[in-house]
Amino acid sequence: MSRWLAVLVLVAAARVSAAEPARFPSAVPLPMRVGVALVVNEVLTIEEAKGLFTAAVDVRIRWRDPRLAFDAKVEGLDRREHVGREAEELLRSIWTPEVMLANVVGTSRPPEIAVVVGADGSVTKLQRLIATFDTRYRLAAFPFDVQDLGIRVASSLYGRQRVVLVHDQADIDASGLRPGLQLDGWRVRRVAFSLSEARGLSGGSLSHMTASVRVERDPTPTIPIVFVPFVLLLFCASLTLWLDLDVDRRVPFLSSVILALIALNFTATLRFPALTPQSAVIQLFWIGFGYLWFLLVAAVSVQNPAFARFTRSSHLLAEAVAYLRWAAPFLLAVIGVRTIVVALV
Repeated sequence: MSRWLAVLVLVAAARVSAAEPARFPSAVPLPMRVGVALVVNEVLTIEEAKGLFTAAVDVRIRWRDPRLAFDAKVEGLDRREHVGREAEELLRSIWTPEVMLANVVGTSRPPEIAVVVGADGSVTKLQRLIATFDTRYRLAAFPFDVQDLGIRVASSLYGRQRVVLVHDQADIDASGLRPGLQLDGWRVRRVAFSLSEARGLSGGSLSHMTASVRVERDPTPTIPIVFVPFVLLLFCASLTLWLDLDVDRRVPFLSSVILALIALNFTATLRFPALTPQSAVIQLFWIGFGYLWFLLVAAVSVQNPAFARFTRSSHLLAEAVAYLRWAAPFLLAVIGVRTIVVALV
């Protein structure tokens, strides 16, 4: 009986010993500093309408657990390297800060994982993955907009009292953009890191880090699709202020320009479905519609010879028409330029 009791005690002790590393380390100062580094290898897609982007990234997370330290002289090496399934099994058996990419909505394939354990108990987790992230797009300045594609990193389990994310010089040196990174329709400028706090589900404060990939849209493809037809339509409509046309010719011409602008507006919103009423492009369309309605009202009123009978002075009516020929296009240009400038600022 004592023999079996001794065996049970040994088995229980072994289980406790095996589970020990999974507990939060006790011999470390609090909060534990967890270093985070991130490299963006490629930005694959940007989906403004869905608020998503897909990128290939390398993530490095490092911390220190004294219980994993070993004698480098006895081992004959100063670190142990684990790759693939071996790394996944190791992570399941040791304590980790549970740091994760918080805004991932999907991955195309399982991530590649490696773990390096140093003789002093330092642990470095390396992860390479292709993932889709959710982010917020600001399209007011479209197509001259600059976007910050955010990749948020956070501990899903521990608050700031126990785990705090850091991005010190060692992490800065290991972070950045892959040299030669390119994306069709965009210019990839830089990646910036910021630390912040967020409220967790339990009400506690969580440490967050955001890696923001700054990209600038190339407006060149959009200009011939939207802006050139838009300017040409309003220019042709403005000619009705100068051409000597009868009302029965001026009104149908302006009506056809309005229909053409409606078609252009439909094409733009269909091609760029993420545009909102706050974007400069949509505001310009509304300004264009207002301008065309103004010209239509002018065509049936002050530019209509029959309207002269309702006025006391034909000379005053002629002065009003001459004034509108310059004032209306000038006011349109001022309002349009102001709209674009406000959106860019």
